[in-house]
Amino acid sequence: MKTLFYFFVVFSVISLKGFSQGGYPADLNITINNPQKEPLAHLELKLFEANSAQPQYALTNSKGFVKFKVKRGVKYSLGIKNDPMFTEIAIPEKGTQPVTQNIIYDKPVDNTNYDTTNFKNFKFRNPTDNEVIIKVLVYGDKFKTMPGKKVRLVCDKIKKVFVSTTESSGSAPFVIYPGFKYTIGVENFDNMGEINVPDKGGMMSETKVFYQPTDIREKVSNDTISHDLKKDQQATSTHVLVNIKLWDMSFKLLPNEYIYMDRTGTKQVYAAKTDEKGIVNFLLPKGVEFTINLKYERDIDVINQPMGPDLHRINIEFNYMGSEKIESFYKDTRRDKNGFLTEFMSPKVSPCKFDPGWIEKTKDGYHVNFPSKSATSPPAAHGEKIYINSGYYSPEFYCIDGKTGNSDWGARLAENGISSSIYMDDVILANTESCTLYALDAKSGRMLWSKWLGPNIYSTPTVTNGKVIVVYPNELDSRYKAFNKINNEDNHFVIVAFDLKSGNILWQNWVDHEALAAPVICNGKVYMTSMNGSLYQFDLNNGKQLFVAKDKAVTPPTVVDDFIFVCLQNAKDEKKQELAVYDAKTMKLIARHSQISGKNLFKSSGLGAAERMTYSGGRVTHFKGKNYNVTDGKLFCFDNTGKISWEVKLNQTTFVDSLPKCSMPVVAGNKIMVNNGKKIQLYDPMQGKLIKEFPTNTELFADAIACNGWIYTGSKKGKIISIDTKDPDITGWEMWSGNPQHNPVIK
Repeated sequence: MKTLFYFFVVFSVISLKGFSQGGYPADLNITINNPQKEPLAHLELKLFEANSAQPQYALTNSKGFVKFKVKRGVKYSLGIKNDPMFTEIAIPEKGTQPVTQNIIYDKPVDNTNYDTTNFKNFKFRNPTDNEVIIKVLVYGDKFKTMPGKKVRLVCDKIKKVFVSTTESSGSAPFVIYPGFKYTIGVENFDNMGEINVPDKGGMMSETKVFYQPTDIREKVSNDTISHDLKKDQQATSTHVLVNIKLWDMSFKLLPNEYIYMDRTGTKQVYAAKTDEKGIVNFLLPKGVEFTINLKYERDIDVINQPMGPDLHRINIEFNYMGSEKIESFYKDTRRDKNGFLTEFMSPKVSPCKFDPGWIEKTKDGYHVNFPSKSATSPPAAHGEKIYINSGYYSPEFYCIDGKTGNSDWGARLAENGISSSIYMDDVILANTESCTLYALDAKSGRMLWSKWLGPNIYSTPTVTNGKVIVVYPNELDSRYKAFNKINNEDNHFVIVAFDLKSGNILWQNWVDHEALAAPVICNGKVYMTSMNGSLYQFDLNNGKQLFVAKDKAVTPPTVVDDFIFVCLQNAKDEKKQELAVYDAKTMKLIARHSQISGKNLFKSSGLGAAERMTYSGGRVTHFKGKNYNVTDGKLFCFDNTGKISWEVKLNQTTFVDSLPKCSMPVVAGNKIMVNNGKKIQLYDPMQGKLIKEFPTNTELFADAIACNGWIYTGSKKGKIISIDTKDPDITGWEMWSGNPQHNPVIK
């Protein structure tokens, strides 16, 4: 269970105050062109009066023109860009007309790099009509002024950086130009706020920013970083304070538990241990993504606080079985003569409330916007009800009305990382990545039973004829041993059948690794691709292993009559895959079809935990004698011999990597439905012609389902999209992979 709280310090800008500028007896009009007589816009000019170190600043307009106020009878030096003495201009002592200067500037004008203007020993004066003079006041903790801090104002439009240093009063003076937006930076922090300056010169303004420097001691050991934080540690301008409170499953505080913050894309880890109250604090840099992990539980949440001026604190609470309890369980639990577990811990479920404010009505139906803002796996539908998780980083699960989004019940599981939901005989089943199989009553959300399967479960349960099939690690270090092929590589994981209603164990057998996505059931057999690439076949009734083919399979199998369709890793390049066909009776490889091949997303793309649970990259769907799959951004239709009937590029996209990694063709009525990343598309199964598409305006995560004329799918950011197609024939695919047996076949 997890609760988030946020604390903000608001950035405020004092409004600009102007006053008139006058007292100069002459106007100096300057027009600057290049040698081709083209005006040079946004060119910075500095006009120095003789014996004066304080220039007037101006910026040429779109016509290369600018006007200065000058004194008659005085000689001036004109600087252009970084050339402080480009030319001299003598103002006549007598006359009433403006002084005009047409200047050809023949030096290259670099519009890609930023020019920098430093204000040193600046003395406040009245601004000219071309300028705005601004003070930036920098405050620290308890509103103390902060002298000696370097402050920047950056204008991307004119490629300018203005630099000043705070004086004893904590203020930094600047002369800037009207009509532009400026970003404030302090010291090494580049985004302390913005100033939008009106398009009017001769004005002065003042703005305040709050800057809290980061002063912490870090201890680094290899890739692990630990902090020595103060007891009253606060957030800083560059770092977010993350406060974590850890409970066990009985809501007792968990002391002395290490919590790890893994920096995404690197080996760097921040580590700290909970105190006697189960609390730990981290001070993490902003603009960097971190994943929260425990010793035996991973991917609990993501921290990614964007750069900004706020002093930001995040409070998180969640439950954990406890490392000592997990270690004791594996050490002391009962096992049968074969070494299989005979008892499992049982985490509990509590009710939770659905917020009606999450529902957003749309022209085609509605969205449900969950606050977790994380990947939402495909829901399950039955009748008028939809069963959904609320995002990967949330433990909350809901039953909602399919047409309105209103909730019937909510259940808070003990962990997050919920898989796709599976419906069978008024029971809802789902795994959590950390680390439990749950069976809930579909009508009330009441827990029927649960089985804590072990650290890190990356698959979805499969159900048929009163049997629930899942895979669990047999030892605490099974995943490590399987990965490193230690001892007998075939007995680190167990495939088990539980009774749907009671949760009693029906049979168990060995496998070499966890299931890829889910086991598949067809014709009294259980088929499974392991994450080691082995393709298994078991007897559904007693769990006896019938065959195993170790040919480096990389997709879940699809069983059509006497054929098994699965993608295999390319023999020469592990980052590629190709379609293969097996004899379902003998498990002999019949053919490999190189014409239906592409990128091996399972090996090359670094799948996240949520993607592994529903991975379908290149998997085959069968519909009325034809087979369909999506490979390298193309939708293929082919027969059982591999002969291609047609192929079509999805949305004409060239960005294949942007397509969902866990998406496969879906049969909706008599149409083939695919998720192309941001749209749901319907294709004619005979010719491959695009019939209709439904834009979602969001990045989709996995397959859609179809029920009673409605389409339901999940996004990568915690959104369920519900589309009323107004076509009752769009139905018949009520959960991920089409059915609880996970064999996507419609004859």
